[in-house]
Amino acid sequence: MFKQVISWSAASLMAFGAVYLVTSAAMLVPAFLSGTRGVRTALVSVWFLVTVLLVGVAVVFRTLTITIEHGSLNVAFGPLHERLPLPAITDCRVVSYDWREWGGWGIRYGRGATLYNVAGDHGLAVQISRDDGTRLLFSSPDPQATCGALQVRR
Repeated sequence: MFKQVISWSAASLMAFGAVYLVTSAAMLVPAFLSGTRGVRTALVSVWFLVTVLLVGVAVVFRTLTITIEHGSLNVAFGPLHERLPLPAITDCRVVSYDWREWGGWGIRYGRGATLYNVAGDHGLAVQISRDDGTRLLFSSPDPQATCGALQVRR
């Protein structure tokens, strides 16, 4: 079995935390400056929901796991995963990508392609070409090793 796990980089986690703090301040400062109790309660409630959502996303989608076993490639991002039988793979290569072209991090869909990526992968991904003409791209801590493992097992 071949397995790799890639997580958000420390810098990415700090940037996420900074965005959270700025967002929190933007919601909580007006809440406590407001003289109206109803407005304060509403803003604090929204802040609480945003906090739960952001922490939940950060915990659930913190790691991307790549495994090759039992004749298939599995790319799992939190509870979401994609399983691809090895015979359906026609090519594997390391490519560079710009996260801005894909619209951010996470699971992204483009023309004939799906990208699973985490912040901090330095813009490198494994690109799998499928026999149906579509592509699967994903972050990897060692993209060359991933392609090598696929070649050995195919």
